[in-house]
Amino acid sequence: MTTRTTRVGAALLALASTTAVASANPDLTFDHFAFTGMITQPTLITFEWEADVINIGDMPIDLFGDDGTPDDVIIQTFLSDTPDASGTLLASGGSNFGTPPLILGPGEIGSLAFASNTANLPDPGQLGNFQWLVLDILNTTEDPSKLDNNRLIIFLPTPGAATLAGIAGLSLLRRRRARPGTPASRPEHTMSDSPPPPRATPVPASPYNENNFFRSDRVIVAQILYRPEVFSNLYWTAYGLIIGGVVTAIFLIGIPVIFAGLVCWYILMYKCWKQISDGYQRTTPGLAVGLCFVPFFNLYWIFVANWGLGKDINAYIRRHNVQTQFVSEGLGLAATILFVCAAIPYIGLLISIPALIVGMVFYGQVKSASSRIALAKINGEIPQRMTVNTKKAERRNLAFGSFDDVLADIDRIETAHNERTLRHTGNWTAGQIYWHCAELMRSSIEGFPPNSKPPLVLRLFAKLIKKKAVSPGGEPPAGFKLPKSLETFEPGPHVPFEQGAERLRGYIADVTTGGQRMEQPSPLFGDMNHEYWTNIHVGHCQMHFSFLHPK
Repeated sequence: MTTRTTRVGAALLALASTTAVASANPDLTFDHFAFTGMITQPTLITFEWEADVINIGDMPIDLFGDDGTPDDVIIQTFLSDTPDASGTLLASGGSNFGTPPLILGPGEIGSLAFASNTANLPDPGQLGNFQWLVLDILNTTEDPSKLDNNRLIIFLPTPGAATLAGIAGLSLLRRRRARPGTPASRPEHTMSDSPPPPRATPVPASPYNENNFFRSDRVIVAQILYRPEVFSNLYWTAYGLIIGGVVTAIFLIGIPVIFAGLVCWYILMYKCWKQISDGYQRTTPGLAVGLCFVPFFNLYWIFVANWGLGKDINAYIRRHNVQTQFVSEGLGLAATILFVCAAIPYIGLLISIPALIVGMVFYGQVKSASSRIALAKINGEIPQRMTVNTKKAERRNLAFGSFDDVLADIDRIETAHNERTLRHTGNWTAGQIYWHCAELMRSSIEGFPPNSKPPLVLRLFAKLIKKKAVSPGGEPPAGFKLPKSLETFEPGPHVPFEQGAERLRGYIADVTTGGQRMEQPSPLFGDMNHEYWTNIHVGHCQMHFSFLHPK
């Protein structure tokens, strides 16, 4: 039995139900997603998994229907050989088992168990290519209008090509040994051998289909999962080969051995960068490794790829509260300097041994931290954030001219919240948006945190657009990613609506009727006056509020 656990947060919007009115907008999230096993049969594989489903909307949802009625929700499962389902799909069905009819009220959580059977089993060599499990969630109500925008695709790494190939080989062996007419044994709680219920629509080959309820902006790719031992294996292989190559350098065999060790070392670097790729790292895994091969430029870039890796691992540990030892950033700097000096002719011969030793100690820390992060992901300690492409998401057309317009819209949004008709089309809830806007206002009054200056390039660009940004009617672009220095302005995962609204209203009252002045320098734009800040905040609220849709 192979087990893999991950944590998946993904919104399922506009899920129609037999008990809901057509204008309602229910909202579900799946959490604590866990693979509980895989069962091989002579002609199929059963993937078993569990998840908590949370009603984060404002209305009850009839999740599985009453006794004797079809489920309102079906979760179809597929194996894909690409992380975007644009390649080959191996069809399988999905069904819940052991779950009674379930109606979730607002804020309620239901624990579900599922089994998904592959429709056919390829040869072992083929199965190893299917490294992504695709979950296709849709309802089966007959009203076509309720099928719009309610399908969600989640991509999760499968247990790996080698494991899948081994499972396929075992299954084929059992298929040969099974006597004709004798069904293979299977647990009583798994779904029957009967085919899954018919789908409401055929499965397209790609999520980028013109059919509007198969929306590409609802495609969510799960965080990359590595087994903890991957980093240890690569570490010892790389340095074992490098040391072995150095020892045998007097023979011609030493050179290719060192080369093989360096290849493993760069693979280790790539996977370590990939491990912490949550959107806040300073570079991508591909650039981290690829630019190390650009002549002359790589003398600078190795500091980013090597020393920066240690710094970003520590930032990731702090950001996600991973219980592990930090990487020594000073040791990373020393290792990088020695690595560069080792490339100097003649002198490099004397420095290469210290460079190897210090680098080995540094990457030993990197390896240990990466292994612990991998374990934290597998155990569900690090949640995956749902992401929406806010540059393409649905927005309201707003035109705020003053804080009075901001307050009036907060009132409208609050009314919709109380009537349970409010929906949001961005990554943040109303409470999170209010908190974020209020935090920027607080800093413009009291001052920004130390070390909050963004990179020089971004500050220079901000100087060029300052005149437009501080003018009335200006609005920051949607989808702008906060630099690392300003990540403290990102809201926490759970900000109650009332708390966020009260905080933002309070700061607006301070500056409109309380006599507070907003004159602190901006990390981006430099010196600011009260009028400039007023225009910035009004436009800032206008942009974020456009993702909130009161009815």
